[in-house]
Amino acid sequence: MSRYPWAVALMLVGLAPAAWAEVFRCVKDGTTVFSDKPCAADAQAYTPKEPLTVVPAGGPAPDLAKQFDRSVEAGKAARDKADAAWNKDYQARKATEGRVAKARIEGRATVGMSAADVRNLLGEPYFTSHNENRGVVREGWTYRNRDGSRTVVRFKDGVVTEVTTTRGRRK
Repeated sequence: MSRYPWAVALMLVGLAPAAWAEVFRCVKDGTTVFSDKPCAADAQAYTPKEPLTVVPAGGPAPDLAKQFDRSVEAGKAARDKADAAWNKDYQARKATEGRVAKARIEGRATVGMSAADVRNLLGEPYFTSHNENRGVVREGWTYRNRDGSRTVVRFKDGVVTEVTTTRGRRK
């Protein structure tokens, strides 16, 4: 027998896994209630994302249900805002892609095209200008058209930002 039986018992208790009580969430009379027992047929098992605050009875108890509902609403509002921003960006990209596809079919340059698209459509430019300032690259490509007019395509970081065509000279 061991000389210290209480020490062995204490070590075994220390090695036992922590027991977690199951928490249930249900709504009673329009108020969200948390309990260690199902409080109604519609009770849902609830697993908190962060530790719950337990206040002994008799003291001022925080309204955990309202805290939970506020955090759920805040999360929903953040998701809705992110979804709206993504949808706005997606719609803008979709519109640009449609405009660029139409311009490719028509054989003309348009805002949103890449430099490679313009070069494939219009060929080598007659004149080019290049400017780099604070990491932003701006270029201008000038094309002579058959009717005597000129088309100037301006780029910012390799994407068309402006296309202008000037009339040809009258003879």
